[in-house]
Amino acid sequence: MKIIIASMLLLISSPLSRSVEFPPEIVKGFQKSEFLEGGGIAIEGDRAAFISFVTNNWRSLTDDLDSLPPSDLPSIYPNGQHEYSVAILGTACETLQPEEYVSFLQKWVGLFEKDQIPLRVMENSLSGVTNSKRNFVSANWQEPRIQAILRRAIEKTPKASTEQINLFTGMLTGKCAGDYLNSQSDVIVRPQTLAGVKLVDSDLGVVDRVKRMASGKRSLSAEDVDSAKQRGITAYLTPGGSLWPVCVAGIVLLLALGAVLRGKRRKASMR
Repeated sequence: MKIIIASMLLLISSPLSRSVEFPPEIVKGFQKSEFLEGGGIAIEGDRAAFISFVTNNWRSLTDDLDSLPPSDLPSIYPNGQHEYSVAILGTACETLQPEEYVSFLQKWVGLFEKDQIPLRVMENSLSGVTNSKRNFVSANWQEPRIQAILRRAIEKTPKASTEQINLFTGMLTGKCAGDYLNSQSDVIVRPQTLAGVKLVDSDLGVVDRVKRMASGKRSLSAEDVDSAKQRGITAYLTPGGSLWPVCVAGIVLLLALGAVLRGKRRKASMR
């Protein structure tokens, strides 16, 4: 009797019993879906059903990546069609809500550390392939869990992969957030942020951006103004976010210099 019970417990706890069953439409989704040149993925079949399957089962799927149906498409990844399916899984998970996506990234970077996903897939998930999570990690760079994920990714990335190391380091330090903010027009859809997180860049980035972007060409956002105030650079700010104190000081200086020059000319003419 004890042997039977022990066997049953072993069966229940085995990875096989926890494996996910893939309906035919989901298998087709992994086999035929492909990445788009402009970003995102084209899901073969019922997109909503595929996304729902992935987001409801991502924990089990990441526990057993070998169970993923391999892609039928030519792969750009070192280990072929299987890693293409892994990349599809990672991109589909970008539809998760922010908090759950952080949990996914914590699991994902652990798989990266174990060489179960390639560097390119890790880079995609940190950068964001779709509009849903594009710049998400960069925007939330101050959050401790995001910092820990990035440090782990940097530590695992081969030293020869300088492009990826520089990218992950830029995310970690806030540089990428600054690059993103500096590149945007007045009307933008900002990346998703976690509760309590504001989209700001590093201290130097804020100073530089306030000086360059508040020169009257366009107003600063409320977040920019708050960041500037917190960093003690309010001399550059007005409620509208312009550099009027600097401009006024410049005008006064020019007028003063003009008066001095005119005075010198008068004295010279009197001689």
